Amino acid sequence: MNFDLRRKIYGNKVIGEESLRMIEIARKLGATSKFSGSGGAVISMYEDESQYEKLKEAYVSNGFRFTKVVPDVRDSSEN
Repeated sequence: MNFDLRRKIYGNKVIGEESLRMIEIARKLGATSKFSGSGGAVISMYEDESQYEKLKEAYVSNGFRFTKVVPDVRDSSEN
């Protein structure tokens, strides 16, 4: 919804073709996706390793870089 609202406000020209492609790749594979900042990169969430592999293949085959981000969920008070 966040991306859809941004697209509605700014329009496709401002969003840019490359950014639109990144979002569409994820959506076609059933994953959620949004900009991780002001554009130029997206973060997508996947349901399982099979979907992860499909996302990776799709992004890489379309010329995008792909990195898996794993959050550090340790309690910061433990340090």
